[in-house]
Amino acid sequence: ALIADRVSVGGDVFLDERFTATGYGEDGAVRLPGAQITGGLRVAEATVGRAIDGTGWVVDGLTYDGYPTASFTRWLDFLRDGTTSYAAQPYQQLAAVARAAGHDADARRALIAQRDDQVKRGALTGLAKAWVRFTKLALGYGYQPWRALIGVAGILLIAFLVTSFVPGALAVVTTSTAHKLISTRCTDIQRFQIAVDMTIPLVSTSVGSPCHVTSTAGGQIVASIGIFLTFIGWALTLNPPVRLGEQ
Repeated sequence: ALIADRVSVGGDVFLDERFTATGYGEDGAVRLPGAQITGGLRVAEATVGRAIDGTGWVVDGLTYDGYPTASFTRWLDFLRDGTTSYAAQPYQQLAAVARAAGHDADARRALIAQRDDQVKRGALTGLAKAWVRFTKLALGYGYQPWRALIGVAGILLIAFLVTSFVPGALAVVTTSTAHKLISTRCTDIQRFQIAVDMTIPLVSTSVGSPCHVTSTAGGQIVASIGIFLTFIGWALTLNPPVRLGEQ
């Protein structure tokens, strides 16, 4: 219906209610790849709706000034469901105009939507897809770092419960005057210190504490769980945010 690859427009582009296009082949019914619009992109809600309902658009490389006139949420829906294939640039263009307008929350929404679409339609391998999904849950792909605090608090609680309720896992071992070993239960503070050390990297609160993991079956269970929780703690606290230009 419209082929405008790498077109340069010195003003606004209007694709309003009177613009219709139905059906598409592999190349898309509306093509604007690499198009440069110095003005605004005036797209009607009905036009966006038709694209989502089955008219494939190609907009990788399209640049424009300001927000598209279709609502922000609807435009995100269009980029996900109304384009022929996944591309990072259309989301990043939307994030760029949102940030230029001072709407950082919208910019983050666009970049999070980009990563969601990458998982759905991008060429990620199984392992990479699993990692990206973990970063979505833990950090919102790096754009919602507050999620990491919730995650760390959760695994810290798990660690404290494990050290508290696994029998014989932790103990304070002392030597009596008769040179006999005496094992006593660790205090709540000591168990919490062990839990912190297991879950928060680069933090050591139990140095010098007489409370230690024992060699009993319970102690080995806690040590094994501690390795797993330490790995999660590293992933939550040291995973870098995704940068704007990442594909």
